Amino acid sequence: MFRDLVGKSPDCKSNRFHLDLNEIVAASKRHDEDVMADSTLADGTIDGIDASLLAVPRAIQPTGVVFHESRCGSTLVANSLAAFDPTSNRVYSESAPPIAALRICGDTYSRCSRATAAALLRDVMHMMGRTDDPNERNLFFKIQSVGTRFIDVFTEAFPHTPYMFVYRDPVQVMMSHLDHAHMEQSNCVRPRKDPPKIVVDLVERHGKSVTELSHEEYCAAHLASICDSALGEMKRPGDGGSDGNSMGWPVNYQDLPDKLYEVIPHHFGVPLGETERDRIAQISGMYSKGRGNKAHEWKDDSERKEERATDAIRGACKIFLDETFAELEGRAAAAAAADGRGGAIGGNEGFAGEET
Repeated sequence: MFRDLVGKSPDCKSNRFHLDLNEIVAASKRHDEDVMADSTLADGTIDGIDASLLAVPRAIQPTGVVFHESRCGSTLVANSLAAFDPTSNRVYSESAPPIAALRICGDTYSRCSRATAAALLRDVMHMMGRTDDPNERNLFFKIQSVGTRFIDVFTEAFPHTPYMFVYRDPVQVMMSHLDHAHMEQSNCVRPRKDPPKIVVDLVERHGKSVTELSHEEYCAAHLASICDSALGEMKRPGDGGSDGNSMGWPVNYQDLPDKLYEVIPHHFGVPLGETERDRIAQISGMYSKGRGNKAHEWKDDSERKEERATDAIRGACKIFLDETFAELEGRAAAAAAADGRGGAIGGNEGFAGEET
């Protein structure tokens, strides 16, 4: 996770500088162009070697982006992306700069336009993708779950960059959030003190008001606002044709990690050999958020969540989540069929999912 990187960078707290990002990005691009112009021959080589294979400064374009519902296996996806080829891959997991750029204009774009936010996101990811390591080829981002509400900013900034949206059975996600004594402290419930407009509008479309919702219902509405945003963007006519935006691929938790063996090569465009597949399988057998002495073998808890789910949780899912979940399942099946693989493969036996 990005917070681990920050935690091991003590100077981040004391040495802070305030600079104009637009000027920095422009200067970095000029610098890279000057270096290449001074060293590169007309055929794109330096001393007969492809310039992209040498230690010259450049910015890697995003290879793929992971959006998610929360508590649905997204950390396993990020860990797998980092593990299958650690020399070639750079992975940012829930880092602060991209989400700040996505949300810069506010929930309703009252502070600036979506185009402005998209331009800022391009600059942020440009700087985060800079490298002079010739071995680094791929750049991946996992975005915080609430960032999915601003997925339209991402697709405007990077209309041709593939992304995946990870989701899970509604009851199981709800149980991951609420299966403890203090529901009001859950991540999906805390925002009800100042609910975002997207949640208020969603609740009103169901003939209710936020003030009358139970904790279970508000949590379901919170999650629905995330899933609806992803689904709406994937259904939007665009480069994917009238059937929607082909840059998005929904992936159900239950299909991890096997589905990564399709998504990575066929959607993100990065080949996987036996070594890379073995690395994904190995990391999938460990608790995805374990650190240090917390690392341990994963045991799937989906069945336990189903058994412990209350009628209130099931009822909230029926109101706010079940319909969107069914649509995501349909699009996931369509994506698999379009890829020539048919239905979902395998299951999540031995999969290092996310623990509550």
